[in-house]
Amino acid sequence: LTYLLVRISQSLDRMALLLAFLDADREQLPALLTRFLKLMSRSEARSHSTRALVSRNTELLARNITEHASVTGDHYVTTTRAGFFGMWVSASKAGVIVAFMALIKILSARLALAPLGQAFIYSMNYSFGFMLIHLLHGTIATKQPAMTASHIAASIEDAGDRRPERHLGKLAQLCIDVFRSQLIAILGNVCLAFPVALLIGLGLHALGSHPADADKANHLLHDLSPIHSLAIFHAAIAGVFLFLAGIISGYYDNKAIYSRIPERVAAHRLLRWLPDARRERLAGYLRRNLGALAGNFYFGIMLGSMGTIGFILGLPLDIRHITFAAANFAYALVALDFMISWQTWVITVLGVAAIGLTNLGVSFSLALMLALKSRGVRFRLWWPLLREILRQFRQRPRDFFWPPRQATEGAAH
Repeated sequence: LTYLLVRISQSLDRMALLLAFLDADREQLPALLTRFLKLMSRSEARSHSTRALVSRNTELLARNITEHASVTGDHYVTTTRAGFFGMWVSASKAGVIVAFMALIKILSARLALAPLGQAFIYSMNYSFGFMLIHLLHGTIATKQPAMTASHIAASIEDAGDRRPERHLGKLAQLCIDVFRSQLIAILGNVCLAFPVALLIGLGLHALGSHPADADKANHLLHDLSPIHSLAIFHAAIAGVFLFLAGIISGYYDNKAIYSRIPERVAAHRLLRWLPDARRERLAGYLRRNLGALAGNFYFGIMLGSMGTIGFILGLPLDIRHITFAAANFAYALVALDFMISWQTWVITVLGVAAIGLTNLGVSFSLALMLALKSRGVRFRLWWPLLREILRQFRQRPRDFFWPPRQATEGAAH
């Protein structure tokens, strides 16, 4: 479907150029003819270039898997206070569920399983947990960048190649909205995952059970230290997986439309006993959510199996995720009766923050590069855009943390 849309867009551009000849006067004809000849010459040269062929097909493939993300990304950007608080509620739901997911992972580590069996348990915990978060309309903050990056790339493309500096203000405002939305989502995740994990740990402690012993607690704290462990490197691996999960989501969203999966499911003979209205609702749900469910499922498998792959290969491979890091910190505190030094407190808090920044930075950078590549956008005004963002920060720093009163549109899901 994406290929057809790109081809149609190219044909419309060429038709517009040809129609311009019919509507042009004699003074405009030389310029139009020059433009037409340049376009034809460039197209002819590219048609015999292997490098251009590889580049063009790479862009089409990338666009095929990021096209839907640019539309979905709009729902992850809030511009109103209602959307801002909606994002907080959505992220808070995810934080509560992650606290239980972290507990299940800690408890499942006690099972005497082979490495592959342990990887399977970890993967299913992550996968079904993330899918449950999606079903309950929760938001994992670190999954936002893959969507918002595509949305920013689409906005850059819409700005056009001619005089894009005129649109720097709008692009800067979009970046500010993305930053603010990402910040409240992270706070919603962490500010609920940490206290909920504390309450769970204290509740189990009161019942005479302990999610983790002292050795496990010290191991959890060690894994969160950016100084004494490979926490930043492991967070970067998680960032790559977040990026890949976004790609998988985009692929399945496009596949659902192009292969007519919802319609085929609705017409399947095994579902004929359902009323037509219910089958239509099922088809509509798959059309809207198949990509997200698939992305969450595969993302969970990637997170759950990375440690086992590292163990089998003898390499220090693992993952660190900011929300799980916050929950693990809480369980470690309960196991140690909060008896840790202030230095450990500071290092661990900084480690959790560094893990989050690495998760977001890696996934956003990769997603933005892919989205720009897929659209063939060559944006050369990054420094002017950064200066514009800094200028707006000096003038309205509050807008980076709180939605402005005059905003009239927003969304948060």
